[in-house]
Amino acid sequence: IGSMFTLNFSPMADLLANTQQYALINVSSGTVLIMLLSAILFTAIGLAVTFWTRFSEAGKQVNAFLFGGVVLFSGAFYPIGFFPALPAQQIFGWMFEPARGWLLSWVPTFFQAIARIFPSYYSTIALRGFGVRNLAFGVLQDYVIIVAVSAVISLAILYYSIVRLRNE
Repeated sequence: IGSMFTLNFSPMADLLANTQQYALINVSSGTVLIMLLSAILFTAIGLAVTFWTRFSEAGKQVNAFLFGGVVLFSGAFYPIGFFPALPAQQIFGWMFEPARGWLLSWVPTFFQAIARIFPSYYSTIALRGFGVRNLAFGVLQDYVIIVAVSAVISLAILYYSIVRLRNE
């Protein structure tokens, strides 16, 4: 009767032993750099909003709204290549009726254009490239520069919001 209630961990041990040879993420200098820059970027933005709103409830709501936008448009959970291809005419209707032909030729999709505004999109692409595909730094150098410049700008905004809070 005792053997009926014993758990056999050997299948789990076999599974773990077989998966240890496969790395889930390659930890390279590019991976660490993009994770560090992303952490600086988003922490500085969140703190800047918090200081700008003087620790109010509105600041919490703005930070939640920004986090939702970052998650939605970064491509981390849903790649932007699979966003619905809605032409601008379907979204904005009559506003682009006279310029229908030339407008639809240069607007790939509305949601993809919005996603490319967020630095989190470039951070996600770089992290996938370094961590999953083990790409060289030169391949994703432009994306790292975009995230680094965004981090510096967010630090400047954070500094300004701290100075503003101290002077009031």
